[in-house]
Amino acid sequence: VFSLGTTAFELVRRRPLAPNGPEWHALRDGGAAFPSDTPPDLREVVAGLLHPNPAWRPTAAQALQHPELQSEVQRMAQELAAEKQHVQQYREDVARLSKHR
Repeated sequence: VFSLGTTAFELVRRRPLAPNGPEWHALRDGGAAFPSDTPPDLREVVAGLLHPNPAWRPTAAQALQHPELQSEVQRMAQELAAEKQHVQQYREDVARLSKHR
């Protein structure tokens, strides 16, 4: 869950984290410096994923229940469903063309 938090934090900041150093240690200690334009709800979710005490972090299932992440999960599910439909259509087309040879 912490890794998801660091990835989300990088996206919020629009730049990668340093692999070590003061910024990294501040993050590990619960002192993530969010950009001032970060929406409060998003800040709360990401800060929860980054909580220094693993017992206080949400589980992956709990994290996915946050509305801020739900919309992204739903978008990805729709894209996956569309891709599966394209693959199925492709397979049907290949099977139909193979019969006509």
